[in-house]
Amino acid sequence: MEFQLKRSYVSMTKTNDEPRKEEEKKKEKKQQQEVNKRIQMQMGRSDIDISKIGGPKDIEIYNDNITDTTQRYINDLKGIMNETTERIIKSIKEKELNSARIIRVPNDYYQRSLDFRKECLNAPDTKYLCKSLLMKNTKGICIDWKDPTNSLYYLVVFQYVTKLCSEKIMKFVRYINGYEISKKNFKFRLASPEESLQVTGFDHNAVTPIGIKYSDIPIILSHRVLELGHFWMGGGEVDVKIAVNVNQFRNQFKPYIADITYEGFIDPTENLEQLTSTF
Repeated sequence: MEFQLKRSYVSMTKTNDEPRKEEEKKKEKKQQQEVNKRIQMQMGRSDIDISKIGGPKDIEIYNDNITDTTQRYINDLKGIMNETTERIIKSIKEKELNSARIIRVPNDYYQRSLDFRKECLNAPDTKYLCKSLLMKNTKGICIDWKDPTNSLYYLVVFQYVTKLCSEKIMKFVRYINGYEISKKNFKFRLASPEESLQVTGFDHNAVTPIGIKYSDIPIILSHRVLELGHFWMGGGEVDVKIAVNVNQFRNQFKPYIADITYEGFIDPTENLEQLTSTF
């Protein structure tokens, strides 16, 4: 079952079918309201803009403060190019991510605080820093990722200042497959570094949806990222980071949007062990 919000298209010309079309429009609106209600109940939230929640769908792209072209920011790689960076840049161009910024950060980036990392990226706040993790359903009956509503793997993207909740991932995936599979067949855990490398093509701390080895692996983007104009994530190498416009990312990668983190934010002044923990 593909989980996405439907759109209505109403003819601008009045015809004899107008009453029937109006009735269909009302019916679809009612169905949409039911979907919205179910989503709110599923997430336990009534304050979320439902128009932004759902699965793959086309959306309008909005401008934000990242406006320079990709070619401009290739220079920020400090002249260090290899097979991985070339793959990333190729994917950026193929996806027409003209909002993308790609830069190389200091070698001790992950040994330093989030505030230090924020300054390296010239990000407005630590909330703009995100990570991508490959999650595996260790009790699933699926053997691959061909069915996005019941996949062996999901690539989740969320903020460093939040903590991932595997229970919420399980509930969301059960919802999008219509609860057709027993709860006992779901247990999401972080894929091992070796398995993640094999599936994504990237090492630990370098995983990104851009240029991923298997591009059809379903992506789940934290709904909190929608509040940002753009966000930073891994760039294929440990010391490379990529920023992209949120709406442009959604338009090109068609991620599911879901509440997949615990409530509240982690204090960026806390120790690095807490900031880099998964669960």
